[in-house]
Amino acid sequence: MNNKTKLILVSLICFPLTVFAAHGQSISSFDSTTVSITDVSLSYCQSNGSPFVTTIGTIKNASDSPIEDLVIEVKYFDADKKLIDVVTQPVYGLVVPASQEVAFRIRDVADKPKAAYVSNTVRVISAEPRVTQQPRPKQSSFSWIVDLLVSWGPMLLLIAVWIFFMQRMSKKGSPQVRTIELIEKQNAILERLATAVEKAGSNQSP
Repeated sequence: MNNKTKLILVSLICFPLTVFAAHGQSISSFDSTTVSITDVSLSYCQSNGSPFVTTIGTIKNASDSPIEDLVIEVKYFDADKKLIDVVTQPVYGLVVPASQEVAFRIRDVADKPKAAYVSNTVRVISAEPRVTQQPRPKQSSFSWIVDLLVSWGPMLLLIAVWIFFMQRMSKKGSPQVRTIELIEKQNAILERLATAVEKAGSNQSP
């Protein structure tokens, strides 16, 4: 096995490992100790003939970066502290800025009557750090000119070559001009011969 083949095999092995490591880092970047939920309240209501249980609270983000794509779990208990229902929902469009708090609401169809829902506990299962786009550095005038030349250079070169050949063909004494002049002389001679033949034919006619 030569060195080139070894290099290709190493690249193919390392690339999936790099992708897996980056993906794993994104998942494990959520720290549950920096996210807390407070001011939780529970309500039960009827809507269109269906019972709904709703949990409202506040998410506090104590980290240095905003988070999004949160998944929240709510556990409901009865008077005997027995678990009677669980709701796990992703909260789309919710972004909690760094060192700030945002209110949320989790609502789902209730499986038990109103008297069964006495208390609840809420926790954040997962969240992702919000990726902010870095502003692109301003390009200098020199780099802008270089980009313009790279994009339009081939077309400008073709135009310059075309103009060069057109000017060369239009010069007096060039092969192209001599060829055109020769063709024009031949056409003039042919026209004279045709005129002479017509005159001779008209003179011979009675």
